Amino acid sequence: MKTLRTVVAILVFSLLATSGLMAGDQDFVIVNDTGVSIFQVMISPTASDNWGEDIMGKDVLIDGDSVEVQFSWDEEAEFWDIKATDEAGDGIVFSGLDLMGISQVTLQLDEEGNPSAIIE
Repeated sequence: MKTLRTVVAILVFSLLATSGLMAGDQDFVIVNDTGVSIFQVMISPTASDNWGEDIMGKDVLIDGDSVEVQFSWDEEAEFWDIKATDEAGDGIVFSGLDLMGISQVTLQLDEEGNPSAIIE
């Protein structure tokens, strides 16, 4: 019985110890501060010629809301591009973001519609 408890304790400890390793170093939060709803968010490595899938799926990121973006633990790319698209299909691209050192990206549009991002 004592051996069984020891084995279970080791398994639980192992799972807890490795659970932090499952998240990618590039994980971050996108905050929508654009004044419009974002219907698609696509993310791809800066070196790629192709956009990844829409991470929002059927969801919409309304103004003022945020979404957590999680990467696979084995993802290695450091620099990424984000494309945010509104309901009309107009897209804004934020390029060359070093997601290894970013925890939050706040997407904004000024009064003239020029995009900017606040990086934290």
